[in-house]
Amino acid sequence: DAALAAVRPVAYVPEVNAIVLEWLEASPLGARLTRAASARTARTLLERAGRWLRVGHEALGPSIVGPLDGHAAWSGWQAAIARMSRVPRGLREGAEVVAGVGERLHGRPTRSGTIHGDFSLRNVLVTGDGRVAVIDPNRYQGPLVVDPATLAAELMVGRWRLATGGAFPGTARIHRWVRWLLDGYGDHDAEVFAYECAVAVMGRWLALEAYTSPGRRLAVAANRRLFRYEVARLAA
Repeated sequence: DAALAAVRPVAYVPEVNAIVLEWLEASPLGARLTRAASARTARTLLERAGRWLRVGHEALGPSIVGPLDGHAAWSGWQAAIARMSRVPRGLREGAEVVAGVGERLHGRPTRSGTIHGDFSLRNVLVTGDGRVAVIDPNRYQGPLVVDPATLAAELMVGRWRLATGGAFPGTARIHRWVRWLLDGYGDHDAEVFAYECAVAVMGRWLALEAYTSPGRRLAVAANRRLFRYEVARLAA
């Protein structure tokens, strides 16, 4: 596919369990999706990211159809929430809402295989001529839609929106970006995708709470509203 690029491994460093990749003149996708980016540019790059993911899943190994585990995320959230001295408003309720969706979808036939595992704005690269490449795969087994859901969740509650309490980029633009990513990715189970998006959003919310110092709690009040909005929308 002329719109995509591969980054070849050239060495392995066992001391730090790292793969050295060939040098690629490129910048992260996050640096290209800015206020100045036109809708046409954003659509092209996100559709290509989705296409890379489809090709990547096929290249990483065969996929199988198996039952969705709708309980795993909830058990992890319960442990994280239990460690909090003070649970922020809406966090427990949001986790319970998403857990309810997981319960409803538990056992749903879902296509799984070897996934990238960290399909993020920093790991999707864009070359100077607009080709898309991806680096730093974790490569573990899971539902294939986890990868596009991971990037979609980062778009929904990424640093740009968190820094402005959701004001930039606007909600409509973000949802268009996610739709373009899925247009490139192709056929998928929309309900399972929405569930995995909600799981990823909850994971980002828990991480925000875990790593925000007490002196900065006021700064995350708007972010909590943004998280609650996205969790409720995805779980609806």
